[in-house]
Order: sequence, then C-alpha cells, then structure tokens
Amino acid sequence: EGNIPEKWKNVNLLKHPRGKLIQFLKLAFDNTCDCACIYCDTHNSSIWNKEVGDNSKHVEQLLPYPDIYENLPSGNNNINTQIKWVKDFLEKTGSEIHKYEDYFNIAFLGGEPFLSPALRNGKFIEYIDSFYKHVPHDFCLIYEFNTNCNTPTSLIDKNLKLIEQYKDKYINSTPKIILSGESYGKALEYIRYGTNHMQYMENIEKYISKPWLQISLNLSMNAFSMPSLHKYLKFIFDLCKKYDKKIGLTPGCVYKPKGLHPCVLPNTNEIKQYVDDALNNIDINYINEHTSVDNINNVLNNLKEGFGLQDHLLPELKNYVKYVKIVRKQNIKDFIPELQFLDD
Repeated sequence: EGNIPEKWKNVNLLKHPRGKLIQFLKLAFDNTCDCACIYCDTHNSSIWNKEVGDNSKHVEQLLPYPDIYENLPSGNNNINTQIKWVKDFLEKTGSEIHKYEDYFNIAFLGGEPFLSPALRNGKFIEYIDSFYKHVPHDFCLIYEFNTNCNTPTSLIDKNLKLIEQYKDKYINSTPKIILSGESYGKALEYIRYGTNHMQYMENIEKYISKPWLQISLNLSMNAFSMPSLHKYLKFIFDLCKKYDKKIGLTPGCVYKPKGLHPCVLPNTNEIKQYVDDALNNIDINYINEHTSVDNINNVLNNLKEGFGLQDHLLPELKNYVKYVKIVRKQNIKDFIPELQFLDD
C-alpha cells in the first residue's frame, strides 16, 4: 500500500555485531540421493556422481559438460564439524531474529534431505531445537523440505509423525513440503531415474492428505516431461480436490544443460497439444497464490510459442537419449513412446 513498516524505518534494527540479519536459510550438507534425475548433476546427486565415475567414457562422448558432471570425491569428512557449526549458527540467529522479525525460514535441501546423513532418521529436528533454544515457542519458524518424494514408506511415516509432534511443541511453526516433479507413470521413472512411480504417487498423497502440512509444487519442465505433464497435473489437482487442499506452485524450465529445454522439441501440433492439455488440467481453485496461476499460465503459453526455436540443440537432446539407453538400459520407446523419434 506504499507504507513502510515501522520496524523497517530504523535500519539499525536489522543489524547486529556480525552484520545484517537474515530471514531465509538454505541448508545442504551433501549430495546423498536415491535418484539421478536427468536434469540433475553430480553436485546434487550421489547416484549421478557414481554413474559418472563408472561411465566416464560415455559421459565424455555424449554429455560433455564438465561443470555439470564433475566426478566428486565421495563422503564428507567434515560433516560433524559442519553440523555443529550450523546448529550454533541457528542458535545465535534465533536469539536475535525473534526480536525484530515475525518469522524465520529454513529450507532443508539435498540431494534428498530425508536421506542425508546430517538429517536422516529424524535428525532434522535437532536443527529446529537449536533455533528455538533462546526463542519463544510461539515464534513462527517455517521449515521446509525439498524432496524427490521417493522416500520408503517406513521412513516417510516416521518423518511425518515426528514433524506433527513438533508442530504441537512449537505451536506457530510451519512445516512445509516442496514436492519436486513434472511427469507421470513410466516417464517419471525415465526422467527421475531411480524413482518408483507407484511409491512416488503414494508419498505425494500422504503429504497432501495432512491438513497441518503446507505443500508447494516445484515443476522442473523439460523436453522429456512434456507428453505426460498434463497427466501429472491432473494427478496432483485430483488429490487437492480429494483433500480440499490448496498448494503453492512454482513453474520452471530446465535451462542447464540447454539441450533439455522444452523448446528444443519441434514445433508440431501434437507437441503444442501437450501444453493445451496441461493448461486444461490446472485447477486454479486449489492454488493458494494468484501470482502462481499467472506464472504457470505464462510459462506454458510461452513454451507453446517457443517450440522449435531451439531445435539447433536437438543433437544434444538426442545424446541424452543415447546415454540413457547405453548406461541406464532404458529405451525411450518403452518409457516415453511419444518421443521415440529422438532415438535415431
């Protein structure tokens, strides 16, 4: 409304001896993951890292992107030191931030955060306790998990039970799950290598069914996801309707490597129809921010206008198809038959 909040008029309130206060902290300890999404990299997936190490010849020939597929040393010898430093940092930050702000946000990233040695088996709770050590228990802490939703059933049930208990302990805390996805069925298993699509769907429903849990969907749209995107969106919004749940929605496209961008696909009526079908399966009644509705509509309509504009990158896209066929033993015709023309 053009008014400056009173707390922002005095900039000294935003400072302490170490500098400016922050309100959003992203935590990623390692690349431990049980998937190797086709658009991911060795820095964020231990599966990708091992695969690159075991198949260096094919990587060099077909995926010549050393900044993406750098083979990294395994393990983290400094993990205990890092854990202690992060807990101390959260304790100090909490002791200051609650004096000046109404909330603080922690994002647990990965790899897969629920599998990280620093976070798995409920260890993530220790960081929340560290933050609240000198903070009133009714302060609002938003803590979110960016998950691939491939977590085994026993582990996801344990995590949800623990998160719900801590929701009661810190009454204004806000747990949030950031769902990562963009495809459906066998296509999901091709794009998100290592994923069991039935387990994935079961986990998604568990998350959406919890009334006390905030949900947001991160779409990583890529060339391989376009044929099944509409099925994925229908699946998500059918669950939203079933549980009367509104979600956040962040649409994005894969830009690195460039060969995976959706607009590398040819400009055909069939491919443009995938976008129309996706737009038709978005239920705006279950999106909790109006800007999200505008964003997803704009992104999809821009894709529809952009197909074929990057077809000079088609050889790079086809190289991914070759790589997956050779190394992962997955033939695209068995997973995404609509795009089998890429295998030539």
